[in-house]
Amino acid sequence: MSGKLATRSYAGAGLLTALVAAVVLAACGSSDSGTSTSTSADTSPIKIGAVSAITGPIPIPDGTNGAGAYFDALNKAGGINGRQVDYMPLDDKSDPALSAQLVRRLVEQENVVALAGGESLVGCPVFGGYLKKSGIYDVMGGAATPQCFTSSNISPTNVGLQDDVTAGLIYASETLKKQKVCAAMYNLGPLNASYPPALAVWEKSTGKKLAYYTTSLTANTDLNGIMLKVKDAGCDALISNGSTQAAAPLLKAAAAQGATGLTQIFMGQEYTAGLPASVGKLGEGVYSTAEFEPFTGDTANLTQMKADLKAAGVELTALGQSGWLAAKIISDTIKGIKGEVTKESVGAALLKLTSYDTNGITAKPYSFGPGNAHHPNRSVKMVQIKNGKWVTASDWIHVDEYDK
Repeated sequence: MSGKLATRSYAGAGLLTALVAAVVLAACGSSDSGTSTSTSADTSPIKIGAVSAITGPIPIPDGTNGAGAYFDALNKAGGINGRQVDYMPLDDKSDPALSAQLVRRLVEQENVVALAGGESLVGCPVFGGYLKKSGIYDVMGGAATPQCFTSSNISPTNVGLQDDVTAGLIYASETLKKQKVCAAMYNLGPLNASYPPALAVWEKSTGKKLAYYTTSLTANTDLNGIMLKVKDAGCDALISNGSTQAAAPLLKAAAAQGATGLTQIFMGQEYTAGLPASVGKLGEGVYSTAEFEPFTGDTANLTQMKADLKAAGVELTALGQSGWLAAKIISDTIKGIKGEVTKESVGAALLKLTSYDTNGITAKPYSFGPGNAHHPNRSVKMVQIKNGKWVTASDWIHVDEYDK
């Protein structure tokens, strides 16, 4: 990286400021109040940072894009109590050493008051301890590794891979009543630690075992060989994960091996607006988990989110939802602070935040609060491709109710 911050521009070209302001004020008026409770005359920008894998081997810029879209609309509507938000998303490129370095830069050089909306694949294990030591709190967007959910100073908005897998298994065996559930998961390095506890929750709660299981998939895996094993095991449901680019080859392999009666359930990263078109008829009937109120639906509680992302020229995705929600939570928290906005006052406010109403974007309220672990969002809905479009296929599946 150069010596300059890796900031992004979130405003779309030719947008009418008055229109965006009207959308934000209309959506936020009742819940956000917009009334200043600060006694400070400070008008300088409020600095909020994030560390994400914006580029690198597995780029996931969606979270910071979603957060940036929210902050962009918020600033056009007047900011937080009259102060603009200076959002600083930095790219760790999935490099652990760089991730640790960038968090220090945000805290020690840029003097951010908090982190929000980030999605780092490697960050939590390397900077979780530093956040605690420095007194900085992170309303994370798309948390990946298990360590993101077991930190005193991090509280993600998303469900995470572990509960995604558990929910998919539960839906397959308990709702769809599949008798031989199987799983073919990608080898994702540090994220692989999510698989064993996910299986353990499902096995303990249902008393069932997988008929076939592998975590060996890579970009170079012979998927025909995998599907042959799936077929030989008699699997009638298959849980799998990967990128949207991996979905079509997996479906093609299933068709090539004659596994036509196999119900396939993808994880949240494959729930994208463009997937039905990209997989065509092969995707008909495929399921996926959705970690928030499904963005392909038309529920009223997504109106503001969709307007903000559209105004910023940002594609609406599940991970984009996580960043947008994180930005809204930290902004609403800061609005309620009386006095100076500092990392100390923001931290104190987050420690008091034990129930934040997400207006149905998540099944249960978000929380930060005290404690050495934070995992407020543990519910998913299932979506399914029907007639070439995603439709909502279930009510909320509460994984925490099975994890007892």
